[in-house]
Amino acid sequence: MKKIILSVVLFVASFSVMYAQPTLTAASINPIAGERFFGHICDTAGISHGPSGASATWNFASLVQSGLDTVSFYSCASTPRCDSFPTSNIVYYNNTNCMYAIAATDSFYFIGEYAGGTVTHFTNPMVVMAYPLTYLSTFKDVASFVTTYMGFTAYVTVSDSSIADAYGTLTLPSGTYTNALRVHSISITKDSFNVGIPVVNLSQSETYDWYDSGFHNHLLTMTYDTTGSTTLYLGAVQYYTVGPPLTAKNITTDPVSLGVYPNPATNMINVKFNLADNQSAVLTISDLLGRVVSTIGSDKMNAGINELVFPVSGYPAGVYIIKLQSAEN
Repeated sequence: MKKIILSVVLFVASFSVMYAQPTLTAASINPIAGERFFGHICDTAGISHGPSGASATWNFASLVQSGLDTVSFYSCASTPRCDSFPTSNIVYYNNTNCMYAIAATDSFYFIGEYAGGTVTHFTNPMVVMAYPLTYLSTFKDVASFVTTYMGFTAYVTVSDSSIADAYGTLTLPSGTYTNALRVHSISITKDSFNVGIPVVNLSQSETYDWYDSGFHNHLLTMTYDTTGSTTLYLGAVQYYTVGPPLTAKNITTDPVSLGVYPNPATNMINVKFNLADNQSAVLTISDLLGRVVSTIGSDKMNAGINELVFPVSGYPAGVYIIKLQSAEN
């Protein structure tokens, strides 16, 4: 009888540890210079963020990849404009933009960006994570910055409210994580453009991010545009896997052969670019906050000149960024 009781007690103890509430800290989540991750952009058809609460189960093993992105983390000294952000100790790089950040013991936050030859300092930092973070923990943030692009000046304010609304088992095509923590964030963005006549755009989005202690990035992220209705942004479902470590070289800012016309545009834009050989390539359109609103990807683009057409009539008035990522660059 004693042996049976002991076995039951051990089983209960093991069960409790397996489903213990995870706690995220700077040491377990903050990125480290030299790390690289592949972002697997997925088809959003039929995808839902799933349940909240304790010991939840999310099965996304059947996600279908439609594109590939790369995220790398560099030391500030390895980037082209570190002198503009002397307090930054980590830089997020997506093969186009350098986002300068501070990885602290109590938070991870962005202080500015270098993109397209332009340096942007955030008037108020953009807090991505606050530590320690466990089930039902909350944090809020108001970030702001001013940026100028092609004669347009944009005054942007982003108000975020986040809660760790669930934890449990997350299954992805890359594997299963039994102690994942999900963070649900509501973001309200105000874009005020100075174009002769003031133009103010208000938008709202909701994002669900899954994390696991020891994985220094999102495991999975989903973003909904909730300005008018609950609709997933095209290309906003991504899961991440660990890529090979970065080689010891600095980021370069060599120009990319990429043409866009007409610009500005109201109905359609043509994107023309050159590839050295037959390879895969992905074109994305993002807003000024880096949120992907459209993407076209192909595994069989031809060497030489390629031209793609994007419909843009459904986009709110504003400034958007087009990114070309090929297998080489």
